[in-house]
Amino acid sequence: MASITSPWGALLTLQDELDRVLRSPRSAWFTGQRTASVYPPINVFESKTGWVIRAELPGVEPDAVQLTCEGRQITLSGERKAPDGANGSDHRRERPFGKFSRSLMLPEDLDLGRAEARFHDGLLTVEVPHRPEASPRRIPVEVQR
Repeated sequence: MASITSPWGALLTLQDELDRVLRSPRSAWFTGQRTASVYPPINVFESKTGWVIRAELPGVEPDAVQLTCEGRQITLSGERKAPDGANGSDHRRERPFGKFSRSLMLPEDLDLGRAEARFHDGLLTVEVPHRPEASPRRIPVEVQR
C-alpha cells in the first residue's frame, strides 16, 4: 500500500481502492459484469533508487509481453493463451485468458528512459529510477571564520 503522506501516495491509494471496489462481487450491478477483475495483478512500491512495478503473469510467455511508455505513462500489455484442451466447456474459470493491458501514470521525478525490466518464472519486475536531479544530494556547508 502506498504512503498517503505525498500527493502521489494518495493518488495510488485512491487507485488501489477503486480497483478493490471494482473487483468486489458487489460491484456487479455497477459495472454490469458478473465478476470484475483486473489482470495482471501488480504491486508498485518505492525503493531507494526509484519505483518498482511487479506484475504476476503466470502462464504468459515472455515474448507475449510488451512494455511501452509515453510521457509519464507506462503500459503493460500482452496475451495469455488458453491452454490446450480449453474448449469453452469449463465448469469454472477463474484464470483469465486473452489480451490484457494495464497502464500506470508515474510521477515526474522518475526517468522512464532508464527503466529496466526482467521476466522470471512468471513475474515481471520493472525498475524505474529517479531522475538524477530529483535524487537527494548533500550540499557542503562552507565555514567562514
